[in-house]
Amino acid sequence: AGIRLRLQNHDRKRVRRRAYENVSGTYRGNLMSKKKPFTNQHIVPVSYLRRFATKGNSAYRIGVICADKHFIDSIDNVGYIKHYYDIEGEDSKKWEHYYGKEIEPLYGKPLDGIIAGVTLSPNRQVILDENKKKLLSKLLISQWLRVPDFLDVKIRQMPSMFRQIKKEFLAQNKGKVSKEIEHKIKVFDYPSSKRKDLILSTINAEDRLSMYVDVLSSKLWIMYYNPYYTKVPFITSDNPVVAINIDSKSINRKDNGINNNKTVIFFPLSPSVAVAIYPTPIKNLAPQIDGGKRILSETNHKLILNINTRIAEQRYKEVFVPLYIYEELFKEIR
Repeated sequence: AGIRLRLQNHDRKRVRRRAYENVSGTYRGNLMSKKKPFTNQHIVPVSYLRRFATKGNSAYRIGVICADKHFIDSIDNVGYIKHYYDIEGEDSKKWEHYYGKEIEPLYGKPLDGIIAGVTLSPNRQVILDENKKKLLSKLLISQWLRVPDFLDVKIRQMPSMFRQIKKEFLAQNKGKVSKEIEHKIKVFDYPSSKRKDLILSTINAEDRLSMYVDVLSSKLWIMYYNPYYTKVPFITSDNPVVAINIDSKSINRKDNGINNNKTVIFFPLSPSVAVAIYPTPIKNLAPQIDGGKRILSETNHKLILNINTRIAEQRYKEVFVPLYIYEELFKEIR
């Protein structure tokens, strides 16, 4: 708060807009009106970004770094895409409402309790019970699947996937359906306007989400506490869940997965706390450390920097850093 930087012209002229949020602090709609509510839809929740921001007189402020510019802004004005979750029909905002009602409130008091437990507990103490693992799993999976890095790719792939499904169905039922029905199946295509709704319905179906949660919660969980967060904090982005293949070191989704025993997952929860999830075979070797706190030492700076580098590499557009780090990074232009 109170920090003012002399940035380049295009940064200084950014419009300061005030956003209005609902009681949970998770919905966002700049210049909200009755005609166009929830226009700017966050792909990473405001309530999550708040943990990396500094409270000012009228807004929470955060440092933002893009490919070709950097600036300070309110968390309400970053990390969104206009109409991103909109679908056709009368209930066009149903997925924006879903994330606001079912997912984003979990970033409030439930996550407060977990972070407080990590911060105040001694090193190596077990922090996470099964319920806390399931809560964090739900947050992590939802975040990993709600971003363009997943959704946009699946929407583009859907026509070819649908053609393959039809081909396999007809092959398995050869001679069992009439020529007329076979022709109708061949020419039928899922309308492009419906694809996003179908994918969001699939990944957010309760049974499928529960399956993902069970898979993740069965792995080895470590809660990293970073006591050097004032100088070397965990940072975040508009695509903050990092999955790394332990063999190839790839962060490509093709090389990683929730059920992949070669995948390690990192998710920063604040500048001082990050969750790490390791494959089940590693858990089998050291089950006693599952769910425990690990305080990072000075020798672990490389781990922090590695996580931060991967988060920056896979951003959609924006990397977010605490104000005190932003000021240090760009103090030469003050």
